[in-house]
Amino acid sequence: MKLFTMTADNPDTGYVRRVYSSDELAYPILGTKPIVFDASYEAMTRDRKTYVAASLKEMEGEFPDLELIKSLGCGSAINMPVVAGGKMLGSVNLLHEEHYYGPERVAQMEELVVPAMACFLILRNSFTI
Repeated sequence: MKLFTMTADNPDTGYVRRVYSSDELAYPILGTKPIVFDASYEAMTRDRKTYVAASLKEMEGEFPDLELIKSLGCGSAINMPVVAGGKMLGSVNLLHEEHYYGPERVAQMEELVVPAMACFLILRNSFTI
């Protein structure tokens, strides 16, 4: 993985807030990013469906920061939703070179949903995100 972030969801304000980043220079902690309220976001929040894009072409229109993502050498992404009590808490996001994330890597990531949920719940109880 070239980039690993965790973003807390705040749909009322229309943005997500980064609560973890493996590259704080490009993606600082507590930085914000606008939510793209589209079918992919709806599938993540309502259906708890992990978003997977294998190429830059698939990522077009989904990431407002695609140029920065490209500059980091990333071209594929997994965004795993973290939901508790029917509410979207946030997502765990991994990015790597094109065609890196296949079904096996997606399944491995989805095994981490419970620990990720614990992290987000601890953060929510510790301070406002």
